[in-house]
Amino acid sequence: MQLTGKLIQTTGVEQISDTFKKTNLIIQTEHDTKYPQEISIEVHNDNIAKLAEGGIKAGDLVTVDLNLRGKKYEKEGQSARWFNTLVFWKWSKVSDGSATQAAVPAYQAAPPITPIDEQLPF
Repeated sequence: MQLTGKLIQTTGVEQISDTFKKTNLIIQTEHDTKYPQEISIEVHNDNIAKLAEGGIKAGDLVTVDLNLRGKKYEKEGQSARWFNTLVFWKWSKVSDGSATQAAVPAYQAAPPITPIDEQLPF
């Protein structure tokens, strides 16, 4: 799965255990609309080193390749809940922050829905 947007920031590296560390990328999608979305993507262990590649900095437009992970959580006496995580594995720069924003297509609303009574022949 891919996500393209503007890099807002990376968070500090957290050492969770002896063998697991993580950080987060914050990517803003739909940045040229009234309702931009800020998406957090986890980066684990050896992939953290990939963040330094390519000279990518805050404000750059990037494409992130990621995996969508989901997990069910059940606690006795409570209903089940599901959690989703976006996990980074690769990225590339689309353009730097000073370049034109035309590289990422703007959000477009769906065409208006024609009422069904106008579509029927009777």
